[in-house]
Amino acid sequence: MTTFRDYTKQPLGHARFIHVRSDAERIHTCFLEAQPDHMLVHDIVHERQGSTWSMHVGSYPKLRLIPDDLVRVLERHDLEVHRTAGPRGMIQMVASRRG
Repeated sequence: MTTFRDYTKQPLGHARFIHVRSDAERIHTCFLEAQPDHMLVHDIVHERQGSTWSMHVGSYPKLRLIPDDLVRVLERHDLEVHRTAGPRGMIQMVASRRG
């Protein structure tokens, strides 16, 4: 099983910000920047340190998977694919051997 976001359509404006998780001490947000062949993901973490907050930022490239293309590749390798909506707007795929 795998889950991923469908970036076939490039996120624009405020849709480029994704709230990942938060609690009383930490807030994790991602900012997405579209590149020609991948997405550049910027992680922004605000962390409480006593009475003040600090911010930590990092980034990494992420593949832009096209869901229909991935299904075709898996089916060409004799796998049966079940595709459903995953959590928080993600796509969930389960591939298993036919038969």
